[in-house]
Amino acid sequence: QEAVAQLELLLQKHGAQMAEQSQSSEARDVSFERRFKSQGQQFEDIERSMSQLRREVAERTDAIESRLTSEVSSCKDELQERLGKSGRQEVAASWEAKEAQAAAAQA
Repeated sequence: QEAVAQLELLLQKHGAQMAEQSQSSEARDVSFERRFKSQGQQFEDIERSMSQLRREVAERTDAIESRLTSEVSSCKDELQERLGKSGRQEVAASWEAKEAQAAAAQA
């Protein structure tokens, strides 16, 4: 009977250890599941942020490209206008010089 009592005591002790290990394992599983969900949410948040950032970069790039195109066009127009005026001034100066030469030659 003493051996049976010792076996029962060992079984109870072993059963208690297994129950403790089972609870510990369940707690780890719950903790892991929480972390997994949290990390999944963080990943989704990062994905959303990246998409938003891409949209903002695309919008800003389009705005910058539009402004640059406008500035380049404006600069071309201004340059052509200045060259046109300069060309007219040179032609006028050339005519004036020819007229002065012609007048000097006649005098």
